[in-house]
Amino acid sequence: MYFIPNGKASNPAKLVIEQGLGYAFDGVSSLEYGEIVNNGPGGGPGALLFDGKIERGSKVELAKQTWQQMPLPLAGDRVIWFGFYTDKPPAIEAFARADRLDGECVMLEGGQQLIAPRARMYAEDYSLQQMRPTYIDNLPRMVRIEPDGGEVFGDVKSRFKRLWSLVEQYESAIGQLSDVEQEQRYQRLRQLWTMLDELNLVDQALKANYRIGAGELSALGLWDSTAKDLIVRALLDINGLERIQKKILATLVSAGSQSGPQESQPVEVPTEQQPQT
Repeated sequence: MYFIPNGKASNPAKLVIEQGLGYAFDGVSSLEYGEIVNNGPGGGPGALLFDGKIERGSKVELAKQTWQQMPLPLAGDRVIWFGFYTDKPPAIEAFARADRLDGECVMLEGGQQLIAPRARMYAEDYSLQQMRPTYIDNLPRMVRIEPDGGEVFGDVKSRFKRLWSLVEQYESAIGQLSDVEQEQRYQRLRQLWTMLDELNLVDQALKANYRIGAGELSALGLWDSTAKDLIVRALLDINGLERIQKKILATLVSAGSQSGPQESQPVEVPTEQQPQT
């Protein structure tokens, strides 16, 4: 459930849009609300918004509930609180979208799992001459049907545009590291791609498949650095890249054993370089 300080719940659907919570109530048929006079999180009045199929009751009970303010950068600098009944926190599966994108399973704290979407997927038809696997976009796109029946693919669907934009920005940052010395790569990456950029990327990845993001996952006690890294790997299909790299290496080794020693260049893995200790 969400608490909006000083919010008015007379028009809950409008309040959802104004507070940037469309992702949380998209497709929800049981949007419910309540007016809080003076005992909301933080002590003041406001509006309570919640999915009646997940939460029970339309009131704030601070002694029985856990509340956490949403990170301001993820809430558009708005003050929004996310909460739940402490004795029965909702499982992440309760927030799953009906049209989840395919992806990879990521284990969370406490044994829960989520499906992290793939924004791209590496193709098996790699070129040994280029020494580099190729990938295809994996997010749904708009399609225009031509008079002859042919299909022309257009932009990524509006729901995923923010996610795709962040993926492209991340790839651009990684691409600028090729000429940077190994020991300087992490520092340079953080100049091009900040921790906040990374948080926004993972937040959008979560919202693609669920009606919650990183802020809600943190409040539920399910957020950790390992899950964050695994979500990024899934988004960029790093596991697929590494699998194809092994095939390329095996092919080169086999060819080299038949025709004598050959010198090859390693394939760059577009993952974050960790600082050396």
